[in-house]
Amino acid sequence: MTGTIVVFVVAALAIAGLIVFLVSRARKKGATSPPPPDDQERAIQVAWVETYGMDRKVAPFITKVMGSQLNCRNGTGWTVGAECVAGMSWADLNACAVAWPTLETKFSETAFAHELLHAKGWREGRATDHFSPEFQAEVARANEALRKAGL
Repeated sequence: MTGTIVVFVVAALAIAGLIVFLVSRARKKGATSPPPPDDQERAIQVAWVETYGMDRKVAPFITKVMGSQLNCRNGTGWTVGAECVAGMSWADLNACAVAWPTLETKFSETAFAHELLHAKGWREGRATDHFSPEFQAEVARANEALRKAGL
């Protein structure tokens, strides 16, 4: 039992450290390139405001995980504990991180809409279920809107 608790605490500390690192790094660098900031603002407008019906003022802070930080799944994800993830969200920080494999990557090709939908769920005080048809349909709808906008 004690071993399990220690493993859990170490994993939680590792994830917390990654969160702090990603958010602080993103804020220092502005987390706006690439793509240019106007593309990210447009993507937030299309997915968060127009598709999910949320207020722009409460949109989460977005950071892109890029380059050598993408260390699993052929450079399309990063390692968190024993898992390879393409996106993460933190309700208490109002922040999301999204894998950004190449400079040509489009928002609709990432976990951007998926992570925003988690943030929407938190704002509405409800949990989100990755496997529910409703969750999948909402993400697909946002990604289609992003594609139509060239994002």
